[in-house]
Amino acid sequence: AEARAALDAAVVRVAQDMNPRDAANVAWAFATLGLMPGAEARAALDAAVVRVAQDMNPRDAANVAWAFATLGLMPGAEAQAVLEAAMERVAPDMTPQAVSNVTWGFATLGLMPGADARAALEAAVVRVAP
Repeated sequence: AEARAALDAAVVRVAQDMNPRDAANVAWAFATLGLMPGAEARAALDAAVVRVAQDMNPRDAANVAWAFATLGLMPGAEAQAVLEAAMERVAPDMTPQAVSNVTWGFATLGLMPGADARAALEAAVVRVAP
């Protein structure tokens, strides 16, 4: 419990300085460890995602979507919007794994992307399909 509290505190402390890879890696680490971040850490991570999503690459966006879905953690409305915009922007460059992680993440959370993001993701699916 002490280590968990220290981890949450560290996320809160450094979230404002996270870059896209940092935010994605922190979300991925929580999900991989099966640890739900505490309320303050969740809010800090959500805010970091909002701040850096416009600079995410396909891997970062896919890892955030996968991590949130793995944890069953619904991103806030603003984070959902910026993640959707990021996924629309990076969809043409997504690998098959990224496409899979994003579509699985959205479906698992019960999120339906808007028409433009959905079209971009559908085009990515067609592009990476065997």
